Amino acid sequence: MGDRHYQIDVLYRNTLQALVEETERWKGFLDCAGYNFKLRFDEQVLLYAQRPDATAALTIAQWNRGFHRWVNRGAKGIDVFDEDLRRLAADMAETMYAAPGVGLAANQIGILKRIIVIDVTDDKSNLLVLCNPEIIEASEELQDHEEGCLSLKGLYEHVKRPAHVRVRAQDAEGKEFELDCTGLLAVCVQHEMDHLDGIVFIDHLSMLKKQRACTKLRKLRREEREKEKEKASRR
Repeated sequence: MGDRHYQIDVLYRNTLQALVEETERWKGFLDCAGYNFKLRFDEQVLLYAQRPDATAALTIAQWNRGFHRWVNRGAKGIDVFDEDLRRLAADMAETMYAAPGVGLAANQIGILKRIIVIDVTDDKSNLLVLCNPEIIEASEELQDHEEGCLSLKGLYEHVKRPAHVRVRAQDAEGKEFELDCTGLLAVCVQHEMDHLDGIVFIDHLSMLKKQRACTKLRKLRREEREKEKEKASRR
């Protein structure tokens, strides 16, 4: 713990020094602090040092309860392929289909394992289970696609991602395979793999669009709570 405190102190002091010496950094800090004005000055400095583009800073509990944004980071690689894993994959698929959605990452349901399930077919006939997925090729060409998320229900925004990716992964039995992805499948694979690292699609937006999306999400959640209260009062 002592080493950790020392590292934080060094980061804080070095960042302060840079802000004093470099005008552009000071301007950037003011932009970041403007979005996070409720934080203490030292917290604003440390936030800027790590994420100068941050437009919101909350605890994991606040993100989860207030925004239904499950930011569980640190999903661990899978090295045991057994019946428990296959049951997890089946449960994830059932949850995805019931939502309904086209993809789901394990940490969206609180399981810190690097596994995602995907089915982009209209008749839900081609379930893909990807364990330990990694992108080994990505095109320079980008495609713009409107994305939504089971963790951010009701919110949709256009995001640009590589139009083609090649993914290496293992199935639920542990067999390695590679998958060429284009169109909606490419979008979905990248979207779900982001989840494994605690990233959601609005993180790919500009600062202004991200702020607007967060405002819209708060409004949606407020409306949901009001509807629930109204239903409860009628009982």
